[in-house]
Amino acid sequence: MYQHGGDIYSNNIKLDFSVNLNPLGMPQSVRQAIAENINDYETYPDYSCRRLRRAIAAKEGVEEEDIICGNGAAELIYDVVRAVRPSRALILAPAFSEYEKALHAVHCDVDYFFLKAEQNFTLKREEDAEVFLKKLDEPYDMVFLCNPNNPAGSILKYDLILEIIDKCAVSGALTVLDECFIEFTREESFAGKGKKYPNLFLIKAFTKTYSMAGVRLGYAISSNQKLLSEICSIRQCWNVSAIAQAAGVAALLERDYLERTREYVDLEREYLRKELINLGFNVIEGAGNFLLFSQDMDKITHKVPLYDKLLERHILIRKCDDYKGMNKGFYRIGIKSHGENEILIGEIKEIVAQ
Repeated sequence: MYQHGGDIYSNNIKLDFSVNLNPLGMPQSVRQAIAENINDYETYPDYSCRRLRRAIAAKEGVEEEDIICGNGAAELIYDVVRAVRPSRALILAPAFSEYEKALHAVHCDVDYFFLKAEQNFTLKREEDAEVFLKKLDEPYDMVFLCNPNNPAGSILKYDLILEIIDKCAVSGALTVLDECFIEFTREESFAGKGKKYPNLFLIKAFTKTYSMAGVRLGYAISSNQKLLSEICSIRQCWNVSAIAQAAGVAALLERDYLERTREYVDLEREYLRKELINLGFNVIEGAGNFLLFSQDMDKITHKVPLYDKLLERHILIRKCDDYKGMNKGFYRIGIKSHGENEILIGEIKEIVAQ
C-alpha cells in the first residue's frame, strides 16, 4: 500500500502540495548537467560514485571513504537495516513510514516513542527528553531519529541528539539520523561527527533539497567502515544512475541556492501559517519546507474533510492519518511558490465558507 505524497497518477491533479520539494525548483545547472552528459548514459555508471562522493566530501567536510550513495534516502534506509538486521528497534514517532517497513522486512520488533500533538510533536521540554533518554536504557539495536521531523517539522536540540548518540554508543545501538530536511533550516548538521561517533549513520538526500525527486539520489555518512562494507556487499551494483551522479555533482556546485531557498521557505511558511490560523486551523510550529496543520473533525461531522474537498478541485495535499501516533484531521502541505500558495489558500477559504 502506497503511504506517501506525490501520487499525481491516480487522480487528475493540477497542484500537488502533498510532496515537500524545494519551491525554487531544480537548479538550472542541474538541468544542464543532465542534458550535457547524455553521451555518458550509454555506459554503465561508476558503481562507486567516485566523482559524486568527492563532491559530497568537499561539501560536508568529511572523508570520501565515509560516504555511501543510494537511489534516494529510502534505499539507504533499507540498506542499513538489512546490513545490521536488528532484533529490536526504536522509532521516534510519528515518522517516515519507510523506517518501520524496512525494519519489518527483516522481522525486527519495533517500538515507538510517540510525540504529542499538544506539544507540537517535539521533545522540547526537559522532562520529555529525559523520558526518551530513559527509554534508551532498554536493549535496542537501532534507533531512528529525523531532524527536522517529518511530518511535523519539529526540531531536536543539538545537545539532545548528542546525548542520544552517546547513550546508544554505550548500549551498542546504531543511531540512524535522517537529515533530509536539514538544509531548509539553519540548524547545524551532524555530518561531520562521524569520526567521533562510529555508531552514527546519517542520511541526507538531494530529492527534497534540490527538487530532484524523479532523479532519485541520496547519501549516507558513517565512519563505521565495517558497516559500509556490509552494505556494499548486499546491495545491487549500479544502484545510482549516471544521470543521478551528474545531477548531484552539479547541484553541489551551487553557491547561493540553499540560502535563497531558506529565505524563501521561511517567508512562505509564515504566510501559510498565518492564513491557516486565520481560517480556524490548528497549525504545528515547525521548520522545513512543509507545514503540518489539523482540522477539528468534531466540527465537520456533516461536511466532507478538507482533503477530499481539495481533491475535487484537483489539488492534492498529504493526509496524515496513516502516520502512527497521529489522529485523523492532520494534513501536511509542501511549501510552493507564492502564487501557488495563494491559490491553495483561496480554495481553502471557499471550502471553509461553504
